[in-house]
Amino acid sequence: MALEIQAFLIACGIVAVTAIVGLIVYQMAGFLYHRCKPMPESFWQQAIRESDEFAKNIKDAQHHWLTGNRAAWVRILNLALHELGFEDRKLEDMILEREEAIAQLRMACDEYGDNDWPNGLHLADIIEKHLVRYLESDSETENEEGDVPI
Repeated sequence: MALEIQAFLIACGIVAVTAIVGLIVYQMAGFLYHRCKPMPESFWQQAIRESDEFAKNIKDAQHHWLTGNRAAWVRILNLALHELGFEDRKLEDMILEREEAIAQLRMACDEYGDNDWPNGLHLADIIEKHLVRYLESDSETENEEGDVPI
């Protein structure tokens, strides 16, 4: 009888271990199923997506505002030029002329002065502060050495 009880206990133990292993496998399968299926968008994912859309809308609004602002200032400039007597000359021609002057000043300052100035600086300031000052200092140096400036 002791052997029968021992065999019964072993059988019960095997069944219990099998049941526990089966329960663990079932739990893991359920976990993996829920883990692998598409999850709804979390609060943070939604917040990130909405902030990206908001930033894009802000950039678009800023771009449109800047474009309109620039158009308004060009219109004001056209009116001012007309009042100053520049009605026969187009604004585009003046802008192109300035750009050509800036390019020539860049080359001259590269050879004789310094190019440490922004493109929007007034032309007189560019000539005075970044070109003539260097030319005058060179001519003073030559005069001190006894050479005749060219």
